Amino acid sequence: MGAVTGKSVLRRLIFLSLRKRLKKEGHRVRMRVRNNLLAKYFSQDSIGLMGNAKPKTWRSSFESRKKVFKTAG
Repeated sequence: MGAVTGKSVLRRLIFLSLRKRLKKEGHRVRMRVRNNLLAKYFSQDSIGLMGNAKPKTWRSSFESRKKVFKTAG
């Protein structure tokens, strides 16, 4: 193993910094492509139903069920 010099440490830090920036940029590009594809092929309403998002009507359907339970008891 060679001697550690200030120059080699500096090169390593620059390399690590560059790698970190490139990873972030790659992630940004992937998310931009994903979002553009979603916007192109799916309506805004159907996108809201994907993942953990609740549909817009969830609250209103919950409120109506709550009223049914109150009147039934």
